[in-house]
Amino acid sequence: MPRKLAVSGFRTLNPQPSTLNPQPTSQNPIRQIKPHIRQIGRGIRQIVPKNPVGIDDLVPISHNTYPKMNNKTYFLALLSLILFWSCGKDDAPPPPQNNAPSIAAQTFPVPENISDAQLIGTVKANDADKDDELTFSIAQNDNGLFEITKAGGLSLATGKSLSYENKTKHTINVAVSDGTDEAKAQMTINVTQVDPENLPPTLEPQTFTVSENIPDTQLIGTVTANDPEEDELTFSIAEDADALFEITTAGELSLLEGKALDFTTKTEHTVTVQVSDGNSSVQAAITIKVVQSDPENKLPVMEVQSFEANEDITDADVIGTVLASDPEEEAITFAIVEDLDELFEITEAGELSLMEGKTLDFETKPEHAITVSANDGNGFVQAVITIIVGDVNEAPTAEPQSFEVAEDIADTEIIGTVAAIDPENDALTFNIVEDLDGLFEINEAGELSLATGKTLDFETKAEHALTVGVSDGTNETVALAITITVTDVQEGVSLFDDPASFITEWHVLAGQQITAFRARLMDYNYDYIIDWGDGTIEHLVQKSPVHMYTEEGTYLVAIKGDFPAFYTLDLDKSNVDALLDVKQWGTQKWQTMRSAFYDCDNLVGFSATDKPDLSETTSMQGMFNSAKLFNGDIGQWDVSNIITMEGMFINADSFNQDLNDWDTGNVTSMHLMFRSADSFNGNISNWNTENVTNMGGMFVAATSFNQYIGDWNTMNVKSMAHMFAKEITDNPMIFNQDIGNWNTLNVTSMNSMFYGAVDFNQDLSLWKTDNVTDMKSMFRDATSFNQDISSWNTNNVTTMSSMFLNASSFDQNLGGWNISSISSIYMGSMFNYSGMSHTNANATLAGWANFVQQNEGPFNIELGMEGVPLCGEQGDYALSVLMSVDYGWNITGFQYDINCP
Repeated sequence: MPRKLAVSGFRTLNPQPSTLNPQPTSQNPIRQIKPHIRQIGRGIRQIVPKNPVGIDDLVPISHNTYPKMNNKTYFLALLSLILFWSCGKDDAPPPPQNNAPSIAAQTFPVPENISDAQLIGTVKANDADKDDELTFSIAQNDNGLFEITKAGGLSLATGKSLSYENKTKHTINVAVSDGTDEAKAQMTINVTQVDPENLPPTLEPQTFTVSENIPDTQLIGTVTANDPEEDELTFSIAEDADALFEITTAGELSLLEGKALDFTTKTEHTVTVQVSDGNSSVQAAITIKVVQSDPENKLPVMEVQSFEANEDITDADVIGTVLASDPEEEAITFAIVEDLDELFEITEAGELSLMEGKTLDFETKPEHAITVSANDGNGFVQAVITIIVGDVNEAPTAEPQSFEVAEDIADTEIIGTVAAIDPENDALTFNIVEDLDGLFEINEAGELSLATGKTLDFETKAEHALTVGVSDGTNETVALAITITVTDVQEGVSLFDDPASFITEWHVLAGQQITAFRARLMDYNYDYIIDWGDGTIEHLVQKSPVHMYTEEGTYLVAIKGDFPAFYTLDLDKSNVDALLDVKQWGTQKWQTMRSAFYDCDNLVGFSATDKPDLSETTSMQGMFNSAKLFNGDIGQWDVSNIITMEGMFINADSFNQDLNDWDTGNVTSMHLMFRSADSFNGNISNWNTENVTNMGGMFVAATSFNQYIGDWNTMNVKSMAHMFAKEITDNPMIFNQDIGNWNTLNVTSMNSMFYGAVDFNQDLSLWKTDNVTDMKSMFRDATSFNQDISSWNTNNVTTMSSMFLNASSFDQNLGGWNISSISSIYMGSMFNYSGMSHTNANATLAGWANFVQQNEGPFNIELGMEGVPLCGEQGDYALSVLMSVDYGWNITGFQYDINCP
């Protein structure tokens, strides 16, 4: 804008009439006033620096100051100077302001066997200035593993490779520049494990034809590929020399934002597309043919259309042909633009059908809408096509079924109810189609029983087969096989002599009422006979067995029938203490053993010579919890179907048996399994732990345990928190076995893992700690531990509080640890009273000082170093960096000496 100096000065001039007569001249006016402009300019230059916008400073510059000028000359000279001054460089339009590019954090899954010649993925960025050319570079690499092209193509550096076993996740920082400004973001490369038997996907070269005027919001086409195992496929562009295209992970190809095609520049483009199944990847050339747009050409005409298709249509059937017309009668090609249900496909001629392997279901969705485009080579139109699904009455479905029944069942009792499902919920009726033995009947509701007057006999035939028909009244009758298994009944034999009975022993007081176990009535069906051993026999249905004894004594209690589960939790203490023994397990298929013998202090063992049938049992959670005297021989039990053993022997103070033959292959939780089992030191070295995810507190306060378990497969374990820890008020742990080969890659918590393990001092340098987030108190009070763990990956650890508190032997350099995820207060007491020497304490803090400077944090960390020595220049450097205003660490308790010993 014009300077105020010139304008103000001009307004304040009020020249007096000159004593000089104006002289006419034929000279050029500009040439005539030029020397006077210079005079006035010199005067202004003397004044302007003092007050560049002041009015008063300009008043002395008048025609009286320069008497050789007449009024006209003075006026012209001053006007010229005003124009010169007011048109300075400040009046030029400001240069356009550059917008910095933007880039977001991105994640790329990649198989571990990817080669350095294959693309991992293309990093994306945006710039509001559409004309800016973006270039990418790696700002922070991961040991030089990766490289990136200027266009953002991310790959392995030449000669580099990935390994799932070594590291499942890599992070790098990528920078993008528009030539003026720069932005950065973190890229995560997730490494997936390769299955050597998994076959790669197949991707054929494909061609798409598109008009040159297609916008960047319009789909060019969908690249398709197949996978033999039907793995989920992800697509990416490996090479695009023209930098025009982008592709979604689902294979949808389009122009990059702001890009356009031009037939006169190039009629055909080729990009290399890569598809991965998470195990391996392949590439193929995709061709985009550009068709010249005719500005006078009229677009095709296509109306909204609908088709009806029954739900039982196959993928080989044509649903209908989509129609469109073209004013110039040019050939039209059709394509599906949007299909949210991913069910349909269309030929270029418009024939609509289901994709291979897809089906319709009226009950799931009675109507589908897709968007179809019609293209005449110059332009395209779109329309919504609706597929109305017709309901087809479907036949009922049923699986073969079996029932178990005692041979003494009466013809008035229901053996069982046959089940079937009808998709339309039509009423179903049942009938017997075939019964070779002529023993059974069924009503229309499916209730199966013996025919009137018929009986079963185990000794004659232990199993019967029949065919039952089920009908919905519309479709043909569906036949299903039914099997009836007959169980033997000991005629005239007491329950105590019957091998099928569950027999226990109790000692009761006179007048004492006991519950012979609680039944899980909310979860299971109960129908059983119980002999209380005092002459009382009862038939109970959906009831817990409760009885009062009139006389003190030791009694046997026998139960037979459907009694699928029991437990003692929440029973009166005198009640559970009355249980002395299990004499016989019987033939009952137990459904759960959860809390079965909880707090049974007088249960010492099992005298039963048979074993419980645990084939349908998945839980032993808390089974012997607080059974303080129990030490029964259970090492030969079949536990192959058990999923949880959580808390199984908590406070089982006397238990110490060899369980090495147990098949634990299906167990997922061993959380707190031997907690405070003070005597346990049994051999469990052969256990199959490949499916265990939780070993948290497994041996916490198991103060006698010191068995070799180094061959355990811990690949799926997520928690090892408190695994070998003492209780706060308990005796120290003696565990000291070689577990250095454990696979800890999936472990997230090692909180207090060796807390109080005073004898433990094993090599753990090979442990993979990539996913661990919690190392709080891990070696607290582990007074013997002093192993090199400097190679651990601590990238994701958020807390190390008290990690080496009172670990009086620990003296290692941890300066190479990645501490980027540590939160502010979570190094408190970390090294308090540890055995750290000044050499390793200096090196540790110096390494962390370098780390925070290179990675800009972490900030404001509370670090405990009570009693730990620091010294010399290295210690001073570390403290000055970490405790500076820039990083704000609060390091407490250290002992600093300016000179190192």
